[in-house]
Amino acid sequence: VAAAGNTQFAQQYSFTHTTPATGLNFYRIPQRDADGRYSYSRIASINFNSTKGAVLLYPNPVSGETLQVVIPAAATVRVVNSVGATVLQQAMSAGSNQLSVKSLSHGMYVLIAGEERVSFLVQ
Repeated sequence: VAAAGNTQFAQQYSFTHTTPATGLNFYRIPQRDADGRYSYSRIASINFNSTKGAVLLYPNPVSGETLQVVIPAAATVRVVNSVGATVLQQAMSAGSNQLSVKSLSHGMYVLIAGEERVSFLVQ
């Protein structure tokens, strides 16, 4: 993706990996400056399970305000904190959904959808 150049405004870029390998996938973003210098982002990992009907969350860890939640069937999902208290609850349709996590403090959470439980980190 071409850079925006010099700007004082935050820029957002996105990419969807449509054919991830089953299991753990690692991602990092290279940044190349106009003078030829380059650096890499921190490495992020996502585990794509081959189990049919699995719940997928990304990005994980979450550093923005939105978590993508992919569920196989419509359900009401709950997010619980480290002491087991429900901190978010939302009805979702089958497929890809967005969950606002801007109200969550930094820390570990568990998303529960039916019998599925998936941990995620808010940074």
